[in-house]
Amino acid sequence: MALHSRVFVREQNGWKLADMPSFDPVSLAYGVAHDTLEHLDNREGIEAEMMAFGAIYQFRILSDWWSQFPTRKPVDLAQIVMIDVFRFLREQDFDIKPCPSDDLGDTAMLSFFSRMFTYLGDEMAHTETPDKELRRVQNAYWTACKWIAKGRRRVTKRFHGHEPVALRGLFENITNRVEMLSIGSKPGDILNVNYCTNSLTSDLSRTCVKTAKLIH
Repeated sequence: MALHSRVFVREQNGWKLADMPSFDPVSLAYGVAHDTLEHLDNREGIEAEMMAFGAIYQFRILSDWWSQFPTRKPVDLAQIVMIDVFRFLREQDFDIKPCPSDDLGDTAMLSFFSRMFTYLGDEMAHTETPDKELRRVQNAYWTACKWIAKGRRRVTKRFHGHEPVALRGLFENITNRVEMLSIGSKPGDILNVNYCTNSLTSDLSRTCVKTAKLIH
């Protein structure tokens, strides 16, 4: 299916996916783009979050999206992802369901995972973790990587034929429109985000809760 839609409701501290009660509101416009494009469906749980990292890899890591945020020192995004994945896993006590596929992706993705594990090792070296617990953490991490790879495959299937730089363009277009439509928005307003996976075009609108006025 080429056309996809997401609906957000304005809350006091940001836009919240209307049909995802467990999701937090996002205050930054690119958070709306993330929830729209990188969470491919309404699945919830740690496995869905890991698949979203696979989408992030395809949309933003391969397209060098982070280069617009200059840093004093070069940053390996594998380290950033490792920290986020570790946080999600720790919140779930490293309990993650087995992935139905052992496919860890292409050579570039395997290299990315390898760097993640190097950083994980550095992180764990600063803690007094028993060997048994360390193996549990490492196994959960490998499982998480399989879910990440699965998420990337789902993205490449949905956006078949489009290179990461083109996906970044769609991500940025949605981000820019959300920034504009958020101006003057009030709690209760509705934000509709529609996009086409064939043409990589998007159409966004906001409905004012008080006046029922539709703003494009």
